[in-house]
Amino acid sequence: MLGATPPDTDTPGADLPAVGDHPVGWRELADYAGIHPPTGDDPWAALADSDDPAVSALARWWSGQP
Repeated sequence: MLGATPPDTDTPGADLPAVGDHPVGWRELADYAGIHPPTGDDPWAALADSDDPAVSALARWWSGQP
């Protein structure tokens, strides 16, 4: 793409999202996991409690939970 900034290839992990950044929304992750948090609940917390280790880890990372 013309005028685009090239990626930082010198710094390991520079292209990874930072803690608390949400490269996808909670709805996309919930759809993938088949989880539909009740209205009013914290959707990231519900996803972090998932039995799927990938979903749980991503939800904790993107929400900034330990």
